[in-house]
Amino acid sequence: MEQMNPYLKDVMNYVEQNVSARPAQFDEVKVQISTNTEVLATYIDELYSNIRMAVSLKGGDFGIDVDTFTKYIHTIIKTRVDFVVGNKILFGPTERVVVPSFLSCVLSNIGRARHIDYGIELIPDYKGGDVFTNKTEFMRVSNQLKILKGIGFEYAEGYTRSKEGSFDFMTMALIDGTVRNISKEPHPVYALLSSTLGVRGVETVLSPRITYGSETHLASLVRALAVLKV
Repeated sequence: MEQMNPYLKDVMNYVEQNVSARPAQFDEVKVQISTNTEVLATYIDELYSNIRMAVSLKGGDFGIDVDTFTKYIHTIIKTRVDFVVGNKILFGPTERVVVPSFLSCVLSNIGRARHIDYGIELIPDYKGGDVFTNKTEFMRVSNQLKILKGIGFEYAEGYTRSKEGSFDFMTMALIDGTVRNISKEPHPVYALLSSTLGVRGVETVLSPRITYGSETHLASLVRALAVLKV
């Protein structure tokens, strides 16, 4: 093994104190947040069916059709993205809007995510389905869902006021039905959370070489997260 020049270490120590490596600039990269995914559709259908069945067993009628329920979920997701990027929002983060527990976990990861070493800032960009534009109609659904706590429906209220997102979440990429990432460091939970919204976009600047699993497999896992607590 070639020996280090005896003077090089001193030079290295000196330079480390006076020179630091940093990106020449930060590139903004739009990351797609989509509601048109197999995983989200599976979650919505499963949760809707479980709620409807639980209400029926209590002798009641849910009173919300699946299309309205789907539209409600889409609206929550779009509103979080709108809040992060500074668009007009349908409701604020502190308003007591019902957000299903698993969806609340997903929302908390959506946001601006910057990585100093890579010199990139990831910004969410909503691409999705039909949403509510009338707040009164939207809140009517939220209030109907609020009374379901007694049948085991778990939910949070509103969303985080922070506009920061998770870099591990925002760097996942759903490509050809498979969730990938630029490294193997992120916990597998971020693969499931990101697959729910078909996150992708980092592949335009960095190569996602690590595979976390197929969209179909993750869709099968999300069913368990739509079960009501009893």
